[in-house]
Amino acid sequence: MEDHRILVLYGTSQGQTRKIAQHVKAYLAERGLAADIYSTNELPPALDVDTYQAYVLADPVYMHKHQKELVAIAKQHASHLNTVPTAFLSVSLTAAHSDPTSRATVQKCIDEFVEETGWKPTMVAPVAGALSYTKYGFFMRMIMKRIAAKEGNSTDTSRDHELTDWQALDRFLADFVQQLPTPKQGKPELSVGQV
Repeated sequence: MEDHRILVLYGTSQGQTRKIAQHVKAYLAERGLAADIYSTNELPPALDVDTYQAYVLADPVYMHKHQKELVAIAKQHASHLNTVPTAFLSVSLTAAHSDPTSRATVQKCIDEFVEETGWKPTMVAPVAGALSYTKYGFFMRMIMKRIAAKEGNSTDTSRDHELTDWQALDRFLADFVQQLPTPKQGKPELSVGQV
């Protein structure tokens, strides 16, 4: 597996998806897998995205949509991404809930992303993000407090509330590492999981 070069790309708003992407890189490094990590807003001009053998893309959902930067990258490189092992982490507050309505909402966002980009990830996981009240402006804080109350999350705006299940994410990553083929194996079948 040490022959695999893995690219971790992420979009972020308040920093939780960056934290998740950094966790992915650290998890891979602990298993002897080299990974490069970049924010979609800070890609080096000389970066050749299509030279990697595996990918983990992580992106937050805002107003039921993934960020346009990651959508554009996935769309541009879909033909290559569809030939190698890939994982997509869709980060949202809604992913913290397991009720049927929340699951359906999360799945709809993922389905729209896949349809828009043409990229069919090998593995997909909804990942709960964070309520970053201290990083929001006044109006955003009030909007997020209202959404949090509706979804049963904390409305204590004096601090941030991390909802990410790190152990579930590690289990997902363990499965992803197992999907990395030996040189003679092909791309594995799509596997969708709930984190």
